[in-house]
Amino acid sequence: MKEIVEILNDNGYIFKSFLEIDKKALSTRKKIQVFEGVNLSGFYIAVFIVYAGGGFLKKNADEIEVLYNRLKDLKDHDFKKKICLINHKVSKEAGNLMKKRGWRIIGAAV
Repeated sequence: MKEIVEILNDNGYIFKSFLEIDKKALSTRKKIQVFEGVNLSGFYIAVFIVYAGGGFLKKNADEIEVLYNRLKDLKDHDFKKKICLINHKVSKEAGNLMKKRGWRIIGAAV
């Protein structure tokens, strides 16, 4: 988790609280880690770390959005920002779709 926090700090995200959400709570078995953070201004930020084997495609973007909606329902609040760390190439179509939905994509080998 220290590596993740350092990557986020390098990109300007500093948290006063940073907790991992259990994948079972989101009803998924995907290679993903989900975190909920509270920044210094008190806003909630959702952080998804995706371990994409062959690349990140449009169908992966749709799956992430479904998991994000489950997270919102689970936590009973919305998130000010949504961040997705991806360890592999992102297709142009998936990247544009994620940005259109309000995601910030950080390409990092986590």
